[in-house]
Amino acid sequence: MSTISTVIRNPSSFHPISRIIFDLKSYNTDNTEAEHCSLHLLYKLIPSIFIDPYELGQRQVSYTFMQWGPMELEKPTHAVQTSDTNVLLSINLPHGEDTTFRFDVDVPLHVRYLVPLSKDAPLLDSRSYRNLPFERPQAFFACPRSLFFPPSPMNSLHKTSRF
Repeated sequence: MSTISTVIRNPSSFHPISRIIFDLKSYNTDNTEAEHCSLHLLYKLIPSIFIDPYELGQRQVSYTFMQWGPMELEKPTHAVQTSDTNVLLSINLPHGEDTTFRFDVDVPLHVRYLVPLSKDAPLLDSRSYRNLPFERPQAFFACPRSLFFPPSPMNSLHKTSRF
């Protein structure tokens, strides 16, 4: 059975790290089917958490990325748009012949300055930390349609000819 788990390192910091631990069974990157598939992570981030695209650009040995949504790196939470940001990572898989494959992917996160608490607001705990919701990234393999569906005979019947 394959497993994927997430751990947040330095969770009470402004610079936590999302570590994704992949433990894939019966996986072989030299397999002809697997070599056509790609592994991805999709992050959906609330406005209080962001990923620095310049920092991710330095990690191209591990993954490449695409980002959708607001990208304000220096502004506090109250000064950015309220829409979420999506980041899609394409993981560069190590090659090997093992049937059990374990590797980690670290994704640096950043937390924005939050709106200050009112002096009349009750403290959540003695350290006055606030918890932010963090949705675990979705991991998935993307494979060409041809791996699962044979070519349609209709494609060869309806070829057009030029006169």
